[in-house]
Amino acid sequence: PSRNWLCVYLFEYYQIAYGWAGWRWLAEPVLKSSELEKLSLRLWSAGGTELATLRGHEGRVEGALELHDGRLLSWSWDRTLRLWAAGGAALATLRGHEYGVEGVLELRDGRLLSWDRKTLRLWAVNRTPIDVIRTDTSMQALHTWFARHNALEDGFKQLMRAWHGSRFAPEINGLLQWDGNVLRLYNAETDEELASFYAESAITDATFLQNGEVVALGCASGQVIFLRVLV
Repeated sequence: PSRNWLCVYLFEYYQIAYGWAGWRWLAEPVLKSSELEKLSLRLWSAGGTELATLRGHEGRVEGALELHDGRLLSWSWDRTLRLWAAGGAALATLRGHEYGVEGVLELRDGRLLSWDRKTLRLWAVNRTPIDVIRTDTSMQALHTWFARHNALEDGFKQLMRAWHGSRFAPEINGLLQWDGNVLRLYNAETDEELASFYAESAITDATFLQNGEVVALGCASGQVIFLRVLV
């Protein structure tokens, strides 16, 4: 690559905030799940001003993300996924899971992958269900299932990374992995470890922000920590 980032990436303590049960970074504004009101989500401006409260889930909100079209998607232990307008208005509820939804990925073509502890579900662009497979099936069967739905490259690899606690940033060719309270940054091509960070409690999730320049991680203690990646 043109930038010699392999040897010079470091984590710098950047900012810390308390009290969020779950979080996802949006381009503008920011969506966070409130620790004090676990059935709702709150929409904030990048400057920290609360804009709206998103209510509708009947169980603990596990996470949320911004879709490519600007809409918001959240998932919960109430076994549903909920679709919201960018401003926070409720649009639709996706039902079908028999257990609490643990995670969701958006594929490049707009389809969604969601999973609970028993099943993996694929949703069409119009959010209608396409197919379902058990999460405890063999790796070969999962591989074949993704191939049958033309989602092998972007779907299977993303799912494996999510299940195994890792995130990929193509902008810097970096791979985040975490285990317990340790977060590590690797070169995705060579597997060389570039940096590490030790949190005070178990790391529950992490992601790249701002084209790979910042790493945000959530901890079991309720902290959300932002780490700047230095070149």
